[in-house]
Amino acid sequence: MRINDITGGLGAHAVIVAVGASQAYKMAVKLLRPLGTLICVGLPELGLHIPMSAVDCVNRGYKICWKCSGNRERYGRAAANGR
Repeated sequence: MRINDITGGLGAHAVIVAVGASQAYKMAVKLLRPLGTLICVGLPELGLHIPMSAVDCVNRGYKICWKCSGNRERYGRAAANGR
């Protein structure tokens, strides 16, 4: 992955996931360096499993930040109205 090439294999200090797809979260975890921050914006798809354990977070020093306002119904209406 290009991020790993640019960072000499260390990975990114922070990765922002702004889509709820599980593939985005899988890629984000692969791109994080030790002590990196995963920033999640919005609502993920139902049943999402982020491919990291609590042990991974402790051993690699990951920080996870989640920001979500509203709910699925509200997001659905906004998307339907083109907002």
